[in-house]
Amino acid sequence: MLVDITALVSNPAFWFGIGAAMAVLWPWFNR
Repeated sequence: MLVDITALVSNPAFWFGIGAAMAVLWPWFNR
């Protein structure tokens, strides 16, 4: 399975997903 890294990194939805995941997981990791 080949993933186009450049297309993924240039996709705003990708960074939005990362930000959302970090916002949710950060308090859980730092409890």
